[in-house]
Amino acid sequence: MKKENFFVDNEIYELATLWVLRAIFYAGGEKEFLRCRSDDVLEFLDICTSEPKEEDIEALKNRLWLLEKSKISCELKELEHNLNLLQENLGLNETEKEILRFAAIMYNYEVVSNACDMLGELNTRQAIKAISKILKLKFSDVQNAFRKDGVFAKTSILKIDSYGRSLRSKTDVINNSFMGDLFVECKSIDEIFESAIKPCSKTNLTTKNYPHIKEDVKILLSFLKNAIRKKQKGVNVLLYGSAGTGKTEFSKAVASELNLKLYEVAYDDGDGYANEYQRIRSYCLAQSVLSAGSNLLMYDEAEDIFNTKNDEKRQYGKAFINRSLETNEVPTIWITNNILDMDEAVVRRFNLAIEIGIPTEDVRAKIIKKYSENLIDSKLVKKLAKNRFVAPAVVSNASLVVSNLNTKDKNKAFERVISNTLKAQGYDEIEKDEKPSVDLPSSYDPNFVNSDCDLT
Repeated sequence: MKKENFFVDNEIYELATLWVLRAIFYAGGEKEFLRCRSDDVLEFLDICTSEPKEEDIEALKNRLWLLEKSKISCELKELEHNLNLLQENLGLNETEKEILRFAAIMYNYEVVSNACDMLGELNTRQAIKAISKILKLKFSDVQNAFRKDGVFAKTSILKIDSYGRSLRSKTDVINNSFMGDLFVECKSIDEIFESAIKPCSKTNLTTKNYPHIKEDVKILLSFLKNAIRKKQKGVNVLLYGSAGTGKTEFSKAVASELNLKLYEVAYDDGDGYANEYQRIRSYCLAQSVLSAGSNLLMYDEAEDIFNTKNDEKRQYGKAFINRSLETNEVPTIWITNNILDMDEAVVRRFNLAIEIGIPTEDVRAKIIKKYSENLIDSKLVKKLAKNRFVAPAVVSNASLVVSNLNTKDKNKAFERVISNTLKAQGYDEIEKDEKPSVDLPSSYDPNFVNSDCDLT
């Protein structure tokens, strides 16, 4: 029977109760439960004392018996909708779907997580056994769900963490935002995974805006076009160069010219900055989810795996790169501002390595004019173009700000916004215009000055 409960939504009250009781009586949590210090678990199960008594245990066992006889399902429509969407797109079987449902609820409802913590420290095999007991699944089926060639491993959305101890910490998800997003109805697979991979915005530029690398552009477009047509694996391009040279916008222009949908590996997982390990998992997800369509992947700010100073992480990143650059299904553009710290052996594995240098002043002027959306005059365009650090994104942001200002002098506001951004980035601000000197009229002759004090 459903009831109002503070700890879980009514739609999963019976299901959560069933899982909590199974964790206690089937999965090995009874001993810890008897000396339970988790007040929320006690209250959730209607235990009014600080320590469960014998009659409480008998009542709970009887309650479990009744629940086992009932037909219980998850009635959270949003969660079930998204799980069905994942099943259709990833090919999840019923066991995998059930495990993912359990992980989502455990991550989002603390009382379920705390009940699972009563199982104590677990190794990988014990964690798999615990999941099988709580969900009443075959051990072999749960074990297969986490096999190295399974959907969970290929997509990296869920894995058993060998370093974790409790069941929750061992049930390692791609990121916490993904678990939360499952409870908001999503219209597409893109929405579900937007904390890991997301479609890129369009660019106002084309590859013709990069005449300084014209020959490289020809080679790149031809290579990608034919490699994608042949469905070749291991297609990877490295773009490098100093910040602000337009590497990201260039990637968007390439995708547009080839009629490909460009996705990026997110560097913000919704809860903050995603570390290199999380981004690698997002990359693995992209390779699985995007392989079927006409897609191109962009891994921007790749310094986190290329140039890390941590030796252990460097070795992990190098091993990952070496493996993935040979087998990736989705053609990928990797972007870094610093190639000097990259291992030469890693650089050699890229099909193409292209330096995106600083465009000439006249090219910068054309780009600035396009991104400033007619908000400024040609004089300011030329002035801004003299500063090589005025990137398209900086101009685009300034356009957004100035277009929302009630000011007549948009030039002045635009220049100030740009200068402030450059200053914050540590670059030189836009040079101030020299004040015009006040010239005296030609008729002026100092010889005719009659003064009783020294004017010099």
